[in-house]
This record gives sequence, structure tokens and C-alpha cells, in this order.
Amino acid sequence: MAFDQMKLPYVIMTNNDVILRKDTMRWLVADGGPFVTGIGVSSMDQTRTTDATNKRKPSRLLVILIRKEVWTQIGGFDESMITWASDCDYHVRMHQADIDAHCIGVPFYHIASGTMKNADNDTRDALQKVADQDRETFRKKYGCLPGTPEYEALFQKGGAH
Repeated sequence: MAFDQMKLPYVIMTNNDVILRKDTMRWLVADGGPFVTGIGVSSMDQTRTTDATNKRKPSRLLVILIRKEVWTQIGGFDESMITWASDCDYHVRMHQADIDAHCIGVPFYHIASGTMKNADNDTRDALQKVADQDRETFRKKYGCLPGTPEYEALFQKGGAH
């Protein structure tokens, strides 16, 4: 909808368990890259300093800017993965298409697993079941799980192609 109906040039998406700096969106847009993320940190104190010139490969896609041309080329997220691994799948697909996806030194506070930690037992169990199904879908697609050395190998020269 954002790209097709609203004709936006980019979209910024975040997980629901992050706290952004007031200038995060400005830095992501100003970078100009087709797919840009910041750095997740474990405390608000760590968000006080930034170095937007510090670029590296992204490791976690919790706060991302995606430009329309990426969405047009790659398509949407794999909807067979509902809650957990579709961002990792998107990352692999961008690598396969030689799209520059990078992280800049703009920190955001990630309240790791905030949704799971604050959910009641039934909701947490249901979310865990879906996350496990998503992991299995990803494993069937790529032969590995995110966060493993085999997953990292997908991003080496010749990997995942």
C-alpha cells in the first residue's frame, strides 16, 4: 500500500520492541542507501552517541528503511513466515539480487524479546509455536537457520545464489 497506493519513495519499519532516537529516521533517510538499518543496543545509555558514517553488513533487521526500488525488485516479505524469519529471508533474497543492504552506526534500544517477555502464557506458547514453524520454513528453504554459521555462509561470495 505504501508504495503502490501512497506512492511513497521509502518506508521505515520497526519491530514493536525497540525505542528509537529522535533523529533515527532522519539518519536512515539521509544515508541514501536502498536498504538501511541501525544498530540494536541493549541500553538507552548506548543510544546517546552515533556515527552514521560507520557502515557494515546488517546483522539484525529490527529497524529498516526500504526504498521502493528494492520492494519492486525483491517483492514483499515471504508471508509463509508469519512472525520470525521473514526478515532473514528478505536479507538472503537481497543478497542474491546484489542489493546493497547495510547498517549504519545509528543505535536504537532493543528490548530483546519484549513481546514474549510480556505476553501471558497462552499467547507466548502460541507465538512460540508460530516462530518454530517459521524457523522450519526458513530451514527448508535455505538448509540452515538464522544466526548459525551456515546462515552467515549464505552471505559469503557465491553463497545463496
